Amino acid sequence: EKELDFETAEKRISSFCEDGRTMNEMMQLLGWSDRTKFRKRFINPLIEKGILEMTIPDKPQSSNQRYVTTQIGRRHPS
Repeated sequence: EKELDFETAEKRISSFCEDGRTMNEMMQLLGWSDRTKFRKRFINPLIEKGILEMTIPDKPQSSNQRYVTTQIGRRHPS
């Protein structure tokens, strides 16, 4: 896994996910391969901050799950 500070990752992910992206696409963007660590390090905190949201919140593990930047995330400085 590439060492990346959270702020840089947050900016890249929020910009990248404006059209809705899979976790694999985000991991590829940042050079990560461990889904569990990626989710804990980036996805969960970004959802908690209101930067990202799931397209299928009832089924977080769905193979059709996408993550999209929220209005808060779009206003976030990049």
